[in-house]
Amino acid sequence: MKAVRTVRWLRSLGLALALFAGPGRAATIVESDICVYGGTSGGVAAAVAAARLGKSVTLVSLNNHVGGMTASGLGVTDIGPGNDTTYVSGISREFYKRVGAAYGSTNLVIWFEPHVAENVFWQMLAEAGVTVYSNKLLAATTVVSNRITQFTTADGTTFRAKQFIDTTYEGDLMAAAGVTFTWGREGTAAYNESLAGIRSLGGSYNYDPYVLPGNPASGLLPLVNSNTGGTVGQGDQRLQAYNYRLCLTQNATNKIAITAPTNYSEANYELVRRYVTNRLATDGSVSLSSLIHIQTIIPNGKTDINANGELSTDYVGYNYTWATNTYAGREQIRAAHENYIRGLLYFYATSTGIPANLNAEAESWGLAKDEFTDNGGWPWQIYVREARRMVSDYVMTQSNCEARVTAPDGICLARYNIDSHGV
Repeated sequence: MKAVRTVRWLRSLGLALALFAGPGRAATIVESDICVYGGTSGGVAAAVAAARLGKSVTLVSLNNHVGGMTASGLGVTDIGPGNDTTYVSGISREFYKRVGAAYGSTNLVIWFEPHVAENVFWQMLAEAGVTVYSNKLLAATTVVSNRITQFTTADGTTFRAKQFIDTTYEGDLMAAAGVTFTWGREGTAAYNESLAGIRSLGGSYNYDPYVLPGNPASGLLPLVNSNTGGTVGQGDQRLQAYNYRLCLTQNATNKIAITAPTNYSEANYELVRRYVTNRLATDGSVSLSSLIHIQTIIPNGKTDINANGELSTDYVGYNYTWATNTYAGREQIRAAHENYIRGLLYFYATSTGIPANLNAEAESWGLAKDEFTDNGGWPWQIYVREARRMVSDYVMTQSNCEARVTAPDGICLARYNIDSHGV
């Protein structure tokens, strides 16, 4: 007799009730050869590749978009030294070629607007005949003899397939199927990695963290973590910071002003004020681009912004529970990240406690009105830099990244620096 295991993956209050069709309503069952769970860029590529091999393919997205970060603000592709695209191949190369065509170019275009990227992804899916289901949150997964046979989403839809591919950033389907995983940082001893685990702190402008400067008894300012960093080389379950890759513009006719988030208080950014003050004293000047990475190389006067420096758009320390959290729990974390970044940009634009040139620079930028039009110009995907990681027969380690060990049966290629954001 085959062992059958059903894993409940309840994500929010009342979700259990949504698993079952109401009175007189038949449950929806979707069957295909291959079911891809996760509408990320990897999910689109997997779905298109399978469909082109003659398989019936279903792509299930957690929201009503496809393309993940590639279509949600990360328009400046990290491509390595010299912006060399000669090694980019397969569906990736096709994607960049199609993006180029959208701009009237015959070349690969690797820096692009979010809406252009998403349009290309939708075109590729449609041409390949992939059926896309939107706004589906995983609720229950059935595993028979160590194989997924089906999963059900919160609205009661059941997806059955011969093969399932998990392309979510969090590995939700993988975890629901009982696959071994980890998250956070392994210690140096786990895989003999000299750079693993907790790292020593980098440089600092030595701004005071206490409410009353120099007085520990007065307590810590907002944004300061009260826990110790830990012992260098040890493992933990902390994640490198998340943020949003905002698409900003200075075009007055296409700009949405960034207003204060709910419950905004300038006092919550006192640490930022001290940081700016000390940078000014140390460096002699401070500009917005020295505090935020404002990349203005994508078309039509738009940016892809990222964190720059030790206190920036990364909301360091506030994402630790994301990987294994419920959907409702993740939504709270997501909202907190949005509020922090909105508040930071509003602070730079309005605070009298920082140099006037920063006020003017920050005020000149706004959200692009023609991007993320169903979300007020704000990206729909938070930048999940890492979450769960599968622990399989082969684990990619520092030795692989440093080209000292080569996987005997590699299936893809990546080329960029080894880097990590604040943890």
